[in-house]
Amino acid sequence: MLPAACGSPRAADPDERLAVTILPQRQLLKRIAGDRFRVDVLIPPGFNPATYSPDPAQIRRLSRTRIWFRIGRLPFELNWTPRIASAHPALRVVDTSVGTDWLVPERKGVGGGAGVDPHIWLSPRLAKIQAGHMMQALVRLDPENRETYRSRYKNLEREIDDLDARIRFILTNPASRNFLVFHPSWGYFAREYGLIQVAIEKEGKGPAPASLAETVALARREGLRVVFVQRQFDTSAAEVVAREIGGRVVKLDPLAEDWFGNLEETARMLGKALRENSP
Repeated sequence: MLPAACGSPRAADPDERLAVTILPQRQLLKRIAGDRFRVDVLIPPGFNPATYSPDPAQIRRLSRTRIWFRIGRLPFELNWTPRIASAHPALRVVDTSVGTDWLVPERKGVGGGAGVDPHIWLSPRLAKIQAGHMMQALVRLDPENRETYRSRYKNLEREIDDLDARIRFILTNPASRNFLVFHPSWGYFAREYGLIQVAIEKEGKGPAPASLAETVALARREGLRVVFVQRQFDTSAAEVVAREIGGRVVKLDPLAEDWFGNLEETARMLGKALRENSP
């Protein structure tokens, strides 16, 4: 728990709301905002950001929201930002991806909208950029408490740096750098730590038989024994691959609310799988 440095903002007003797109953002925002605002999440737990549609009541609730912090390029955001902005012209929309060095998959559409991989919150380095945009927006919204927000952001930066160091230690000198996933959510994490993500899903769709055969052949060649799947997706194709390579399916959740704990646990699970690889 971070200390409330430089004093604490006044208690939360139930009508003072902020919004984020996905659960992991809420932990980062709450580290900076504290209890000053209520933080709503637009995509509820268990739903797919590529297909989720908010109900009318959820859209109406945004009338009481001061700022919506977007990830940047999630399909939900690309589909719904114009409609939400039209319904609530006073709502400030902050794109926390500004300054991001995007990953562009080889084939347009893999992993997200507009031809880029949208999963930037899974990189500690890029998460600091997103948190910085949150802090700056809060300072502009509530300048009376700007030093508190700035101090909390500095604490958050140090906490993220500590997490990054732990992950690097966990992933030191793996036997292999390849890991097999169904949905390509972990590209930024892989880039950050020198790993290679091998995806079963192509262009947001389940694999064709020929593509599935290629993936199985690659997995056998590389000695991959684990297929990582996302909780929000059907796992049947991943289970087929796991049977073919004599391996197992393991669930990871890129949308887990505990951003810190989830990234560290993901590193441990990946590290274990990489040690099991035996080309």
